[in-house]
Amino acid sequence: SSGRDVSSRLKTILMPYGNLALFRGYASIGLNNIPQQKRSDLQLSGCMLVDCPHVGRKEVADKMIIVDAMNFAMNNPDGATLCFVTGDVDYAYMLAVLQPKKQYRTIVISKGTMQSMLDVNCDMKMRWETDILQLRSATQTTWQNDTHRTLGLENSSVDAPSSTEDEEVTRAASEHELFEALT
Repeated sequence: SSGRDVSSRLKTILMPYGNLALFRGYASIGLNNIPQQKRSDLQLSGCMLVDCPHVGRKEVADKMIIVDAMNFAMNNPDGATLCFVTGDVDYAYMLAVLQPKKQYRTIVISKGTMQSMLDVNCDMKMRWETDILQLRSATQTTWQNDTHRTLGLENSSVDAPSSTEDEEVTRAASEHELFEALT
């Protein structure tokens, strides 16, 4: 999937929750973890890439995302939907603080199996591999089916993929670790 495809799919899935106010991807751009063509695709698709240079510090992107998300929530007291593409349990506390405030809806899109504390502290959960990249997977969990029904997405039945296809899902998913959050 190209950066344009990923961006388009995220926007389509989030469309029912209102106008997209901010669309950000966080990464240490200087490390060249995101190929130049993909960065260009994302930027041209409206994603603001936020550079998070580590310079010997830990969790720089995580801290920036949490501050940006809470700032966004404070500046939108009447309500908003915040979507995070992460599997990092460090976001669980922030989600737990936002969840009881009914004016905010939180969506977490994670790679692979979602950490239990992320799962219980968000309003909606999705899988990066199947919901965003639209890769086939042999194991589709109940929450994925519920999410598809909630979003009104067609959940087509497919034959169980071979182990080669499962390996392809894992490989392709690992190549798309470029979004840590979007709000």
